[in-house]
Amino acid sequence: MVCALLAGLSIRALPALAQPQNNAQLSHEPIVALDWQPLNLVPPDQRDDNCKLCQGRYIDPLAGEVINPDAPVNASASGGTSDGAVLELSGAAVLEKGGRRLTANDMTYDREGQRVEARGDIVMREPGFVIKGERASYNMANGTASIEQAHFTLHEEGVTGSAARLDRDDTTSLRIQQGALTYCPPTTLSGTSPVTR
Repeated sequence: MVCALLAGLSIRALPALAQPQNNAQLSHEPIVALDWQPLNLVPPDQRDDNCKLCQGRYIDPLAGEVINPDAPVNASASGGTSDGAVLELSGAAVLEKGGRRLTANDMTYDREGQRVEARGDIVMREPGFVIKGERASYNMANGTASIEQAHFTLHEEGVTGSAARLDRDDTTSLRIQQGALTYCPPTTLSGTSPVTR
């Protein structure tokens, strides 16, 4: 097992999961530059030596916000239904709760357990990180999540990466399955310019 500790965040890559199973091929999709800003767009007070060396940095649009687990959940979408306990959201679905925000094409939200199943064009964001993916299971109360076909950025650590599956066990642990991460600026990932989404 590979394990890294980044400013209090542990990241584990499991060797049994790092190899394709049943001769499946790993995706060669490039790592996406989420929240990357080139040096000329970085505020002067954030241009430290590392920023200058990398010609930019990851900027967290939620920097300074605090997670409030007791905040109410707010939901919006183009359409939806509810039976009281379960809320089905369709088309541009958004759930927000005290500094945590999840957007997707469609979502199913269990109000009592504060559990969400999200599908299509997912963006999960809270102070310190952003994750994009195709499918996700997410707990709005404690932030635990599993995301398929994930691209992520950890702002404070200056790390970006991708994974076939990314599991967040708590607010300090990520488990990457069939993936990669890098401290390198996005321009070095493909040899040309950043891939942005």
